[in-house]
Amino acid sequence: MPDLVQTVDLAPTVLELLGIRDRAAVFQGRSLVPLLRGAPSAARPSFSHARRTGPDQNPQFSVRQGRWRLIHEPATHQRWLYDLEADPDESIDIAAKLPDVTRDLEALLTQQAARDERLRTLISTSPTLIDLDDETRREISGLGY
Repeated sequence: MPDLVQTVDLAPTVLELLGIRDRAAVFQGRSLVPLLRGAPSAARPSFSHARRTGPDQNPQFSVRQGRWRLIHEPATHQRWLYDLEADPDESIDIAAKLPDVTRDLEALLTQQAARDERLRTLISTSPTLIDLDDETRREISGLGY
């Protein structure tokens, strides 16, 4: 299978290409610069979700790792497992046949949900009022604000 990259990889990649190294930056993705330079890709799971694409659809979360893709619909407790090598169209659910794979992928989804929640908490800061000195006020006023 070809290397799988994610949109969360874009920001760290662009920053590295620009030579910006901000240790305080928080990203779930990783820089793709090594991959662009020919280094082998480290295998890792890829996550996605569909919050709602239609009025009758429940939110779904999925994880892809290697040849496997698991889709989980928490509201209905349904899950579907697909073998992308044998079934690239995702037409045959094999979750019941492979409970160990299904359980392992569900654990990855649970771990990712916890990381997502930590990140939401980290970035959900409230703006605070700051006192501006007179010189800064004049500069801002001169800019039209």
